[in-house]
Amino acid sequence: MLTGSLPKQVEYRKLARDRTRLAGDLSIVQLSRFADCLASHQGQVQVTLKFVKGKGGTTRVVGDASTEVTVTCQYCLEEMKVPVEASINLLIVESTEALLALPQGQDGLVCETEHLQLIDVFEDELIVNLPMVPKHTDGQCLDVAGYVPTDVPGRTGEEPTAETHRPFAGLKKDLNLKRS
Repeated sequence: MLTGSLPKQVEYRKLARDRTRLAGDLSIVQLSRFADCLASHQGQVQVTLKFVKGKGGTTRVVGDASTEVTVTCQYCLEEMKVPVEASINLLIVESTEALLALPQGQDGLVCETEHLQLIDVFEDELIVNLPMVPKHTDGQCLDVAGYVPTDVPGRTGEEPTAETHRPFAGLKKDLNLKRS
């Protein structure tokens, strides 16, 4: 097992032939597309990968990636930390045609050269596993924003003191008069 800092690219066929395991950390900054989805680029991604030979000379990559990232709560717009974990189970194929020929439910990755960009193996999985709409749990963000809505169970808001201007309220009266 190779541990420590992960290389940017690997000879995936050689790693599969030797049944190599890789484990290490990568800075979030190095994952540019993943980092663009976050509120902060601070932190490390812990990655563990195993390369094995598959049927017909294919290479299978199995492993996981995990990290804790800072995202923006879409309710209160404050930053919050969330864990992100991704499971990897990919077949490395040499062409788009081979990718399309994979059985349904089997994920693949096209690599047309001898060298595989290691980030390509897990960056998409991390992006997919980010919360679609990041939001604090248990109403934590209600207090942060200083807003207490009346429609949340267990919370009561103050009634507005000023009367709301309703420009079309008179139409109801006019409509009732015409029907009479």
